[in-house]
Amino acid sequence: RCLSDWSSDVCSSDLPNTEALTVLLNASGVHTTLASSVNPSSSGQAVTFTATVTATSAFQPVPTGTVTFRDGNQLLGTGNLSSGQATFTTSTLSVGAQNISATYSGAGNFIPGYAAALSQTVN
Repeated sequence: RCLSDWSSDVCSSDLPNTEALTVLLNASGVHTTLASSVNPSSSGQAVTFTATVTATSAFQPVPTGTVTFRDGNQLLGTGNLSSGQATFTTSTLSVGAQNISATYSGAGNFIPGYAAALSQTVN
């Protein structure tokens, strides 16, 4: 029989015999991706950005919470996750290459997550 505190193990026949195993799960990681509905787009054209947030463990439920969408440092807006996806639509992107990002806020047992930046070209 052994006890562990994650830094050391103690094994002895003098430890009590327990039949139950308790596992404490800490916050779980997420994988966050970002996609554009149309890229490149035209000035004034509506573009929908979709962030998909999935748990890194198959044993976790679908994440809930919100995703914040940004163009560089400028806040575009937020979207609530539904079935692991959040969307935000805008038609006000400036002409040129825009650096779009999506940040998952974290909720419940899930830690915040960040999607790789997406380069959105606006003509």
